[in-house]
Amino acid sequence: MDARFKREELIRRIESIAKRKSHIKLYNKDINSFITRYIPLYEENALVYFDPPYFKKGKQLYMNYFQLEDHVRIERAIRDYVKCDWIITYDDASEIENIYRGYSMRLYDLNYSVSSKCKASELMIFKEGIKVPYAEELQKQRIKINIRFCDT
Repeated sequence: MDARFKREELIRRIESIAKRKSHIKLYNKDINSFITRYIPLYEENALVYFDPPYFKKGKQLYMNYFQLEDHVRIERAIRDYVKCDWIITYDDASEIENIYRGYSMRLYDLNYSVSSKCKASELMIFKEGIKVPYAEELQKQRIKINIRFCDT
């Protein structure tokens, strides 16, 4: 644990999240039912984080992986029906960048260690109007994430 996360820092983060637990809701739903049934319950005061299936490695990771049209459907549903603030993350794929062109987009680095240790970049896409932090702002807050502009 101490190699990737400092024990004291991890404890502090968990305690900070625990203080807000009554304000956090987690759902594992189909995007359409989630958007139509659950988001309206919280929409006035919500930030929604969407975590759809990976695009590039979907076939390898999921029994019921998404096709390109499914990812297009997700963007359309979010654009047409989600009025509150939202963030969505994806694996770094040009097809996803194309689907979400016009939105604020950043790359951020992740360390994977489940099957093999490696570093990869993912896309973080923001609803227009959300203030996207710069790397310097994150560093001032002691948030250790490498966030940068996409090459597109």
